Parts: sequence; structure tokens; C-alpha cells
Amino acid sequence: MEEGRGPSMSDAETEEGREVSQRFAEVEDELRQGDSLASLMAEQWRGMAGMAGMFVATIALAMYIRPYYDVGELHAFGASGATQVRYVALELMAIFAFTALIIYLAKWGKDYLIKYGMYVVLTLALMYTLVPLAHMLVLDFDTQPYDVQTSDERNGALLGTWGDDGFVLYNVSAGDFNTSVDITAWNASNGYTEPVWTNTHAHQVSDVNSPVSMTTSSELLTFASGAYAWSVDIETGDLVESYACYTWNEGEAVPLDNMFGGCAIAVSVEDALYLANAFDEL
Repeated sequence: MEEGRGPSMSDAETEEGREVSQRFAEVEDELRQGDSLASLMAEQWRGMAGMAGMFVATIALAMYIRPYYDVGELHAFGASGATQVRYVALELMAIFAFTALIIYLAKWGKDYLIKYGMYVVLTLALMYTLVPLAHMLVLDFDTQPYDVQTSDERNGALLGTWGDDGFVLYNVSAGDFNTSVDITAWNASNGYTEPVWTNTHAHQVSDVNSPVSMTTSSELLTFASGAYAWSVDIETGDLVESYACYTWNEGEAVPLDNMFGGCAIAVSVEDALYLANAFDEL
């Protein structure tokens, strides 16, 4: 009588080992294929291309809106701060600190803080981008340099502007005593070829280097030279009023008691003339 004989224990173990080895080899092949650079790039090329496009678009946008910040001199560390190593290092430290904070919050499950923090950062980024972009679309930042076509010289010291396109000059006569001053008004009505009007008035008794000042009202131009204060018609230059800021004492000119140093400035207001000396005393 022949007895049947089935697979032994060792044969079963051998067969199972072969299956495990084959499966292990298949998994190893899958991992090897998955770890290859080409396969990874094939899977991630869309995300990588989108990231590269985002960086390029961001840099291009920054270059486009830069004139807005240049015109207003809106630089984080001044005009040359971006090229200084200390400020570049500070920016890198800020980036590292921000990254570490995000990692810390993610580790401790503070997702809501990351979420709303990103909202704040996104809002600031939109503000710093859209506001300059709107200005760039409606304003012209290409400035034209001022070009002087012609130039003329006028003899005299400038007192101030006169009307919309005019100015007033003065010249003090030569001499050591009792000098006079010529006031001349110029504008475009005659192409600045000659004064529109001229007013000559006494300047000083002895202090020939005393400057002349001018103030303007709706109808008058008022001048002060230290020893005198006077007003003229703003249109014609005709003398309207004149006052001496000194008195004679034993043959010597002496400033008024309340005008020590003489009249430095005069202002005509309605029917009154206000005087002030060099010490701002009225």
C-alpha cells in the first residue's frame, strides 16, 4: 500500500520566500523608478513651471512700478541702503525668522494663525503693488529736464516777485552818506527789455550797506531800508507814503526809541503802517 506524500514544510517555506523576494524586488524597482530625477520632474513640472512663472512675473511687476518709489524716494533703508551688506543681512534674518515662526505654528497646530497671518501679508502685498500700479497707469513719470532757451542778466538785488510773471530789483547808489535806492519792476509785458516803472527813494544817512526789504499787499509795495520806510502803488510805482525811522539829535541821526537798529521791515495794512526792527520789535 502506497502512501500519498504532500509538500513538506521546507518546500512551503522555500516557495513563500520566493514570493517575498519577488515582491521585494518589484517594490524596489518601483522605488527606484519613483526616485529618479526624470520621473519626479515629469510629475512636478506643472508646479515648477508655475512657481518659475510667478517669480518672473513678480520681478517684472516690481521693475515696472519702481519709478513710483524712485520719484517719492520711498526706500526701506534710504537711497543706497539696499546695497549695504548690513541691511541685506537684516533682510535675510527677517526671512529666516518668519520661516521659523511659520514652522513653529504649524508644529503646534496653530493653523488659524498661519491662515490669518497670510491674509495680512497678502493684503500688504496688494497695497504695495496695486496703489503704485494705479499711479503708473494714469501718471507720466518720464520727466523732461529743464532747458534754458535764453538768459539775460539784470543789475540789481532781487526783492521779490511782482504779479504773475514779474519781479522787483533794487540798486543802491554809490557814496558814503545819504545814499539813494532805485526800485525797478520788471515783467513780460515788454519782454523784460526795460523796467515797467522805477521808483527812487532815500536809502540811508550813513549805513550804506543796509539791505532793503519788501512786502506786498493788494495795492501797495512797501519797502524798508533801515533809515526809511515807504510804500508805492503796485501798478505804477508812484510814491504813496514815506516815513523816517530816525530823528536828528545834535546833528546826528538817531533811531527812534522803539526802533533800535532802524526799520528792518515794513508792512502796510489798510490805513496803518507797521514797522519792525532787526530784533523783531514792533
